[in-house]
Amino acid sequence: DKTVFASTAGKTPFSFIQGKHDLSPSLEIALAGMVAGQKKTIPLTADQVAGPYDETKRRTVKLIQLPPGAKVGSKVRSKDGAVAHVLSISEDTAVIDFNDPLAGKNVVYDVTIVKVEKP
Repeated sequence: DKTVFASTAGKTPFSFIQGKHDLSPSLEIALAGMVAGQKKTIPLTADQVAGPYDETKRRTVKLIQLPPGAKVGSKVRSKDGAVAHVLSISEDTAVIDFNDPLAGKNVVYDVTIVKVEKP
């Protein structure tokens, strides 16, 4: 839908070590062999990024279970450390979502390699 999810434009470039699996496998494969100055547009399907959206990962919880100050869009952690996003808040409940924010979405990466170093 052309929504920009994240960008490093005007910021410190993102860095990663090829082969350490810090990125999705499909993105890491697409970046392999690129050199400094090279640009590439990399379209990936939802299955290649974060998988399909899973409705069962949405939960309705009591508002008192959220940390103070939580609001729609906040990230919250469950007792076992899982991260969820607050989707909605009503008088005494909230709907939280444990899906990755990119689940179910096709993604297009526009990449420019700034520098390549040996680790």
